[in-house]
Amino acid sequence: MPVTDEGDGVGPRVVSVATLLLLRHGRTTANADGGLAGRQPVELDDTGRAQATAVGERLRAVPLAAVVTSPLIRCRQTLELALPQATPVVEEGLIECDYGSWEGQPLKKLAKEPLWPVVQQHPSAAVFPGGEAMAAMAARAVAAVRSWDARVSAEHGPEAVWLACSHGDVIKAIVADALGVHLDAFQRIVADPASVTAIRFTPLRPFLVRLNDTGGDLAALVPPPRKRAGGPRARPTPTRPSAAGRVCRGEARHATAAGWGVSGCPQGRHARPQPLVRRARRRCGDSRRWGARCRGGPDRVVGMTHQVHAFEPPERFVAGTVGPPGERTFFLQARGGGRLVSVALEKVQVSLLAEKLEELLTEAQRRFGVDLPELAPVIGDNEPLDTPVDEEFRVGTLGLAFDVDTATVVIEAIAAGEVEPEVELGDEDDDEDDVDDEEPDEDLDRLRVRLTPQATRQFIERARRVVNAGRPPCPLCGQPLDPAGHLCPRHNGYHR
Repeated sequence: MPVTDEGDGVGPRVVSVATLLLLRHGRTTANADGGLAGRQPVELDDTGRAQATAVGERLRAVPLAAVVTSPLIRCRQTLELALPQATPVVEEGLIECDYGSWEGQPLKKLAKEPLWPVVQQHPSAAVFPGGEAMAAMAARAVAAVRSWDARVSAEHGPEAVWLACSHGDVIKAIVADALGVHLDAFQRIVADPASVTAIRFTPLRPFLVRLNDTGGDLAALVPPPRKRAGGPRARPTPTRPSAAGRVCRGEARHATAAGWGVSGCPQGRHARPQPLVRRARRRCGDSRRWGARCRGGPDRVVGMTHQVHAFEPPERFVAGTVGPPGERTFFLQARGGGRLVSVALEKVQVSLLAEKLEELLTEAQRRFGVDLPELAPVIGDNEPLDTPVDEEFRVGTLGLAFDVDTATVVIEAIAAGEVEPEVELGDEDDDEDDVDDEEPDEDLDRLRVRLTPQATRQFIERARRVVNAGRPPCPLCGQPLDPAGHLCPRHNGYHR
């Protein structure tokens, strides 16, 4: 995945990072009996051996540049069954925590010990009698995987994937470090037997790509090949909006019937349609740029490791707000598959999104004969946003497309980068140059949802209700009325 690093002094350059797969060993006899194995030589039971074989089938499609393991027998047995062709390297830093005199004892008995609440609620302060401190375990485990990750990246390249087999508490401590949370919160993390967790350590920060995966497609974790400078690259068909804001993509009728972006300034005072597949270039001295900022030369948009939150389809996708009228924060929120993603945006973006979705449905019906649902006679989803409402990112661009093959609408909310997307109000020839020279923002986080026409219509209706639920506008100036009094510029500043 691309990240930024220092280049030759002219500006940042794009680099990539390796992918770490953390594999917990299969179930052991101690796991089944409810005991604390620690560093004792317990082995896999029948269930654990079946789990190890099953995870090996999932790993078959993943080319592993290196395999390292805890020295304990249960991890080595797991790898013998999962990856019989591999030659694991023993890494002492991945060994289980030394639980001292607690090892081999039933968990029910240990739960009565005075140290037990400390281990569960304040593990950074826990030191096992005759054993190891949990903070020391976390430090040496994190140091081990970061050292191995740097070594694998240097020897096998940034697209390399490598695997480390270890233990539950060790993996949880590594995940806590990747998430940037205190060790005291690591008991909230789950790492089941034979589960796979994926992490990418970038120069800026780690990214947790998968957590406690016990059945997903692991081949999707293999990074795509890097684009070579100067080599041939597949490019999207250039798009151009008509007067109505519609964009067609040549003969690729299955790809999009329309595609545009809705970009807004951070204050939400401006909004302008923008093709999704294009970032307009910035030219010094041109005063007609949209939100332009001149720094004496063209700005560079650098790549960063990104995440795509895909819901195809979501269980629920709505626009909503948090806060009282006049202080509302607008969100798009998608829920599905046990995940909840919320992204913040401006009110004007929500309004434009509803408007353009309606146009997209109308165009899809005209061009492709799509059956559109009738307007609902009753109000649909009017429930508040699901909690917790944690902002993943702030939206810079919204893209729309219609997939004819599946008769679905695709909505993509793309995070605002360090340099906001811009649209130049120049000549048509300038626009053509921009299409040819610029690449889409593939390095920004994004939320992607796929909706049926019925679900799209329901989203539009709710979005309009949300937008209209704020403060009523002044009939003279159009600005929202404040309950504490409104200074109307049409009345020369007098209160209304």
